[in-house]
Amino acid sequence: MLTKETESTEQRVLGTAVVDLPGIDSLTLAATHLQHNSATNRVQQVKDITRLIGPVKGPVIIGGDLNEMESATEFFNVFDAMFTRTCKGGNCPPTFSAQLPRSVIDYIAYKPSAAFSVQSHTTISEYYASDHLPVIAELNFVR
Repeated sequence: MLTKETESTEQRVLGTAVVDLPGIDSLTLAATHLQHNSATNRVQQVKDITRLIGPVKGPVIIGGDLNEMESATEFFNVFDAMFTRTCKGGNCPPTFSAQLPRSVIDYIAYKPSAAFSVQSHTTISEYYASDHLPVIAELNFVR
């Protein structure tokens, strides 16, 4: 469970799974959905995530609705100190809203930076299941 700013705040979590790959490799997958209406709570939650994922040995891929614009310096100073985003900067496709995408607030990232190379990063124009567009990144596992 991630930090709740107040009792009325929705409980947010970090889900993780270890995936055994053919051969001797495994990696950890993580998913989350951070608080939508509090920038200070999102900073607390990203600190929780780095505290929880930091000790994990081996490669990690994390994805989710971080509810944070790329301009959020305090948040991304923490996030980018641990993770490498699959897309960063003004060339990333917008993810929100699905009906009229104008903002990037959903991300895929990984650690360590040398574990993967990014082949592609895109969204899918699908607006029935969510108010966000799905994000897909194709990564090559560097072994």
